[in-house]
Amino acid sequence: MDFDIDNMDFPLPDQGMSSGPAGIVPNMTKEQIQEKIKDWMCIYPVYIDSKKTKDQGRKLGKKDCCESPQPLAMLEAMGKLKISTVLEDKKHPRDQLRAGRLRVDYTGNKKELLKKIAKLVPECQKELDEQRKAEEASKASASGSGSNKQASSNNKKSNKKKGKKRR
Repeated sequence: MDFDIDNMDFPLPDQGMSSGPAGIVPNMTKEQIQEKIKDWMCIYPVYIDSKKTKDQGRKLGKKDCCESPQPLAMLEAMGKLKISTVLEDKKHPRDQLRAGRLRVDYTGNKKELLKKIAKLVPECQKELDEQRKAEEASKASASGSGSNKQASSNNKKSNKKKGKKRR
């Protein structure tokens, strides 16, 4: 999925990519949405990642951070704090492997906000993981015995001898 604001043909709140009372009206154009959020604070997951160093972009001390925060969990945490947030598909310059930037409508101290988010993210990540496992379990039970037949046919294939074909 592409969550880049520049490439969206639909309003953000209807797609579940915003959290809290964003004040973004569904009939706003892309330009109006961009204008509204351009002055909002940017927060990247690397800011609160305890595995990263300060040189790699971490903003807080390790004791205040959490391990490998996911952008969706951060979005969920912002929803619990009731702060308007939009998730963008952007990457931090020092962390090119993880996409996800939060635009936050917050005028207070950024480090205090990061500490609040870091406290909530582990709980939100557990909730998201449980939801994913429940969805996977429901899909697996819906497919039923078809997956068992497929697994047994894979075992037959793995018993074949492998090597050079002699011609």
